[in-house]
Amino acid sequence: MLDWSYDLLPESERVILRRLSVFAEAFTLEAAQIAAGDILERDQAAEIIASLVAKSLIAVETNPSGALYRIPAITRAYVHSKMVDSGERNALRNTTRSRFENPSSVANSCDREIVAAAIP
Repeated sequence: MLDWSYDLLPESERVILRRLSVFAEAFTLEAAQIAAGDILERDQAAEIIASLVAKSLIAVETNPSGALYRIPAITRAYVHSKMVDSGERNALRNTTRSRFENPSSVANSCDREIVAAAIP
């Protein structure tokens, strides 16, 4: 079923979903925009994330401090394997240092190997 849903997505949504799979837990819109930063403008990333929320591929939780996004565990595992298979994981790892200003602050919610590569 995930193959079918994934295959129906436009390529831009597939790329963003794969990149967001580095977040093992909840993430902010800003963190998502940073993860997508080298391929999309921030406004474009926000639009794609909103589309993925509308398709129930990303869940959003609102609280007084803002919105937090989360990819359901099964979906995350599926798209994470797609990211690894595509070779994007290494590319993302190589560019993480320049995009996250304070990588230690996201260490609890990101794929630890990618974040570890970003920590000086």
